[in-house]
Amino acid sequence: MAWETVSVIADGYAYRTWTESTVEAGAAHASRGFSIIASEPNQMFIDAWPLRPGVDVRVTASGEPLLRGFIDTYAPEFGLDYHRAVISGRSASKDVVDSSAIHDSGEWKKKKIDEIANDLLKPFKMKIQVGVKDLKPIPVWRLAPGATVFEEIEAMARSQGLLIVGTADGGLKLTRADQFQMHAGALVEGYNIKRASGSLSERGRHDKVHARGQKNKGSGAEAQRLESVSRDATVERHRPLLILAEGDMTQDLIKERADWQVRRSAGWAVQATIEVAGWRDENGALWDPEKLVYVESKKLKLSQLMAIRHVRFLQNSDQGTMATLALVDPQALGGKSGKNGSNDAWSSGVQ
Repeated sequence: MAWETVSVIADGYAYRTWTESTVEAGAAHASRGFSIIASEPNQMFIDAWPLRPGVDVRVTASGEPLLRGFIDTYAPEFGLDYHRAVISGRSASKDVVDSSAIHDSGEWKKKKIDEIANDLLKPFKMKIQVGVKDLKPIPVWRLAPGATVFEEIEAMARSQGLLIVGTADGGLKLTRADQFQMHAGALVEGYNIKRASGSLSERGRHDKVHARGQKNKGSGAEAQRLESVSRDATVERHRPLLILAEGDMTQDLIKERADWQVRRSAGWAVQATIEVAGWRDENGALWDPEKLVYVESKKLKLSQLMAIRHVRFLQNSDQGTMATLALVDPQALGGKSGKNGSNDAWSSGVQ
């Protein structure tokens, strides 16, 4: 378990004196987050201390980027025999998460998600990265009053089964799990898994998912009542779900929305949380929420590929350097079922 040199770089200077460092990133999170606890030196409390709210920072692990963004909160405290400060922040995309979507017309016709997103991101001097090749034009998209920029982009992404991931450089990326690469090695019970838990749940799963929507133009059933039904073969009881698809729909988009809901629910039914020593895989790459990893655990009845939906990096003097990986079947994030040798109870059952 290698000790990582965690640096917070502000105003050209790298600060490395921390008693605890935490960084979090997720495959369905638009911004990454960090928290640093410092107990010295005394200059934390002088007026010139640079790590204040709003300051532009970069966080690195032994020189590799983890996050570029801004400090949210600087929280000093002291007692008779101690003083410390907790410094926390998020990646630059936090402004997109927190800010309302404002656009002159508030409407787009026959534009792809990235085109609409880039219009909304332009005031923030950002462009969305695209990790897929099959984006489809949206017939019509109108802003919802009061929605944030992230909420608008996420709603469009959801309509096409995509994720919005906050990247280490502070940006946003459209992707899904069928585009994820593999981590080197595997997570294996009795080898590198320190602690683990699993969950198999029927919650959120339905025998039939009905997706309904409509076109903004036209009349009659072909425009006003579009519907598609997708089935989950593992749910044997009558458990229907009706969802209303976002935006201006076509029959193809309605079908994709229903299929995506079934796959997503099946994927979220298969979860595991695994704690490992260190922040890196067998080849030395930082654990990444845009990657897959193979898991082998008899006690969890799990032997399959899993997607990393969230990773928490933690380093302190008590626990050392460790990572906690929250894992799901790749279907939850838009990929194919990772089932291989897992117990039948973990079957996705998607038709």
